[in-house]
Amino acid sequence: MLKNSEKLLRVAVIGAGVRGTSLARKLSTSELSAVVVAVAEPDEEKRRSFADEFLLGKDAAYTGWEDLTNKLTDCDAAVIATLDNQHAGPAVACLKRDWHILLEKPLADSFQDCRLIVKTHEERKKVVAVCHTLRFMEGFRKVKNLISGGAIGELVHVDH
Repeated sequence: MLKNSEKLLRVAVIGAGVRGTSLARKLSTSELSAVVVAVAEPDEEKRRSFADEFLLGKDAAYTGWEDLTNKLTDCDAAVIATLDNQHAGPAVACLKRDWHILLEKPLADSFQDCRLIVKTHEERKKVVAVCHTLRFMEGFRKVKNLISGGAIGELVHVDH
């Protein structure tokens, strides 16, 4: 429920795979004043399933991020959950629309793309957050608790 001073945050999701859908579910069930307003997903079945779950009309389901960022007008932020090598294009396009972004890790897969995202972020002064969701998964928390509790002795190095 919105308080009088709260504005509803309208969020688009770019990439309706496991991570994009999971983040949209978390957003929809959180106490944030936010709503998913659109999706961009090239896979027709994933796009349709996402649109059905989040009650999006056909005009809010796009086959690609280019169409979404060119046509969607009523949006404040985007979750970008595309393949790792496809982060820079939608990130820069969203920032140029003056949308905040939550970007699945990694920021980008090349130093040049990272610099481009950072440069656009600095120009537009919008929030750019990189999502590190695995640290909150039960398995990772269990390992941290075991290590912190001394189950294996002193931790020297982790390679996973």
